[in-house]
Amino acid sequence: MMRRSILAIIFLILISGCANTLTGNAVVAGVGEGDLLKLRSGPGFNHRIIIGLPNDTSLRQDRCVNVEKHLWCRVSLLSSPRMTGYVSARYLVAR
Repeated sequence: MMRRSILAIIFLILISGCANTLTGNAVVAGVGEGDLLKLRSGPGFNHRIIIGLPNDTSLRQDRCVNVEKHLWCRVSLLSSPRMTGYVSARYLVAR
């Protein structure tokens, strides 16, 4: 039991380390019908909402950071690279 717990912790550390360094193209996915993914000025729910992004929005994903056990990624819109901010990583799919 203890060995399994230690292996699980090591696995989570490795995955979170990889997630923090991944970059590339991504697309918004999994946002509920009639809802939008909030592009925020910083990583966290307390930051200002810049714009809402619908599913299938193409993004350039940059670094990701953990804030209060939630992964946030810095992104820019492929169609408008100057539009940058942070989104929840759970709604990004690599392309």
